Amino acid sequence: MTEGMTGVRVKVEDLSMAELNFWAGRALGLPVVLQGDEVRLIGPIPAECEPHLGPYISDQRPLDFVGDPALGHVVIEWIGFNLTRPTTHQRERRWWAVTDWRGENRAHVWQGPVSACGSTVSLAVMRALVEATFGASIELV
Repeated sequence: MTEGMTGVRVKVEDLSMAELNFWAGRALGLPVVLQGDEVRLIGPIPAECEPHLGPYISDQRPLDFVGDPALGHVVIEWIGFNLTRPTTHQRERRWWAVTDWRGENRAHVWQGPVSACGSTVSLAVMRALVEATFGASIELV
């Protein structure tokens, strides 16, 4: 992640776009690495991800869950999010995304919802995904 930042915790909402894309990939169980500002696939797509993400990702180009509308939409439909659009009276345009995803199905553990906001629907969704999987802050390594 960021050189010299080992052990520093950063709120998900404060992650850079590259860091958010990296942690979204990790939340989905993908073998990814952050190289500069690009997230790269460094291994095979896991079998549980293949039917959903396989047609949209490649080790030949960077992964961009926030900026690629097709990839973001696939994640929204696969994982399942409740979305609330911005209202006309907001000073800053904000989408809200809510999910109870935890990276795996653990029926015996309460998996209450996590919500996050963003200026775009993809930004809100990826923040909610990362927070639901790893918590409200990430330890940079």
